[in-house]
Amino acid sequence: MPLRFVCSCGGGLRWELRETYQGTRWLGLCSRSECGQIATSGRDGDGSADVLRHFLLDRKPPRPYKPPWVRLFLRSSHQGFHWVAHQMPCWNCRRDLVMALQLSWRHDRPADPTTAAMCLDCGVLAVSFWGADEPGTVIVSGEAWDDPTPPILALKHALKDRAKNADVPDGYRWDFA
Repeated sequence: MPLRFVCSCGGGLRWELRETYQGTRWLGLCSRSECGQIATSGRDGDGSADVLRHFLLDRKPPRPYKPPWVRLFLRSSHQGFHWVAHQMPCWNCRRDLVMALQLSWRHDRPADPTTAAMCLDCGVLAVSFWGADEPGTVIVSGEAWDDPTPPILALKHALKDRAKNADVPDGYRWDFA
């Protein structure tokens, strides 16, 4: 249990609890907006200035930032989707780290993409769809991942649905929660 309920400025401390394998951690935040001081209970704090990192990460180093397209690629690859090297360099940055994915067309999901090619360097994504009995391709830039556009959302949704229904090699599942 936290040892004190009042901040050094006189404001009340609101405590948050986090359960870890190493035990229970407590973090107190001053309720006064002009203060914002962070505190820990006596047994959780070690006197360091980095109590928030200790509370959230258990002294582990933070994972390096990876752009959203790299996270999508890694997660989907890990879950059984088979990306292959694309035959052409990126349309935007001209680098060779472009990966391609083929998805089978499904009559119950006609709006899903059938192919995707994604540059792991800059995030450019080319997604092909079948529409009006002919294929069409939409290309979006890496900036489109900041507020995902319909082609990105369609690819994510198709991967989520296929994984949920075990429509991936070896029956892998993908939990997007």
